[in-house]
Amino acid sequence: MNDSARLQWLYDIECIKQLKARYCAFADQDYDPDGIASLFVADGVWDGGPFGRHEGRAAIHEFFTGVSKVVSFVDH
Repeated sequence: MNDSARLQWLYDIECIKQLKARYCAFADQDYDPDGIASLFVADGVWDGGPFGRHEGRAAIHEFFTGVSKVVSFVDH
């Protein structure tokens, strides 16, 4: 791997860490639906296994609206 590729690899890892940290912060804020939905591209998919699969930013937002009444904990 050349220096440029190595630098890109480290940058990509840092971007993923930052995205994960933002997601966790929104989850800690009672699953802030605006915040969480903002992390996804328009046709993104949130796959929560037993909590369902939600496709598109609007569906993700809808799912997270009020989910804190159903899911009372956040596990990072």
